[in-house]
Amino acid sequence: FFWRDLIREGRLTPPFHVTHVDAHTDLGIGDRGHTFVRNSVLCRPVASRVDPEGYRAAGQLNEANYLVFALAFRWLSGLDNVRIPTSLPDFPSDLRAEDGHSLRLKSAFPALFEARYGEEPAVPFFETTDGREYTAPVPFDILSLAISPRYAPASADALGETGKGTANYFIVIGIIETVALFTLVFSLLLLQ
Repeated sequence: FFWRDLIREGRLTPPFHVTHVDAHTDLGIGDRGHTFVRNSVLCRPVASRVDPEGYRAAGQLNEANYLVFALAFRWLSGLDNVRIPTSLPDFPSDLRAEDGHSLRLKSAFPALFEARYGEEPAVPFFETTDGREYTAPVPFDILSLAISPRYAPASADALGETGKGTANYFIVIGIIETVALFTLVFSLLLLQ
């Protein structure tokens, strides 16, 4: 619950823009979280919607749908989704706003709850499969790395450690690269 903790500490102020780089949108297609948000979260007053521990304990909030919860909490002012070229679109079609360029959550009971809490805000949405061409609309204030335990290989855990996992990988890569370069140069000298 990294974002919620940053909000509590005053280091992040909603609504904020998110650039999501992943093979999946993490908006909850194919799981029950998206339906849960429409049926059970949007019927609450906005101030009492933020309960990530409760939603996770109930088996609703997870790494594949956390962005739809962030929309329901009204934390997002914009969402850029940068997918890898080989990933398939996994976008819940009922999230796309009428303008085609925004996301808008809709309660399962809009007549009842929109009258009480107002219409959910439209959140600008941009999607691309070419990360090389992507430019963030503003400089990043915070960068977070998340590893999805159900989807990432266990060998990726060291990349997300707060210790020296990533640094150790870079050191090993540097040593291997150095040995390879020396071997190449030595082999070329022997061939002459």
